[in-house]
Amino acid sequence: FGGNSDDRFRLGIALWKKAMRLYAPFHRADILICSPLGLRQITGAEGERRRDYDFLSSVELCIVDRADVLRMQNWEHVQEVMQVVNRKPQGLGSIDISCLRPQFADGRARE
Repeated sequence: FGGNSDDRFRLGIALWKKAMRLYAPFHRADILICSPLGLRQITGAEGERRRDYDFLSSVELCIVDRADVLRMQNWEHVQEVMQVVNRKPQGLGSIDISCLRPQFADGRARE
């Protein structure tokens, strides 16, 4: 196989009415296409001082394609990333308030 076999890919896609932007910043992206390792490098591991997972606070659909293959590689990356999906944002600096879920405003979010 002579193609790209990078296992830490990450791509943000922003959608507008008549346009689409590839490689959008994750905080502004509508669609994320990422490997578990690529996401884990951004979100960090539990216990690390600097973690950034606010952009995962409003995930509506998460597709884990070929989970059987991921399980044979390093399932810990998948588990660690899923722990921070739909958590309460740490700060409001880069969050779009219009996308904030009602349970966060009501105080019913995962800590």
